[in-house]
Amino acid sequence: MNKQQLMGWSILTKEEQLAITLSSGHNKSTWEAGEIMGKAHYKYLEIHARGVKFWRMFTDYFTLF
Repeated sequence: MNKQQLMGWSILTKEEQLAITLSSGHNKSTWEAGEIMGKAHYKYLEIHARGVKFWRMFTDYFTLF
């Protein structure tokens, strides 16, 4: 990760970081990741989508400014 991505990553909540890490880093399915986190499937999908969106948004912001 570059500096802007790390700054954006640090703003995410621990749940958002975990959701992204499980799906991208450990190649877990959404069902497996939800079970690991102890969340219902729809809740995991919500947390993951929010984390990805915020990470991209924060990274873009830090890249521009």
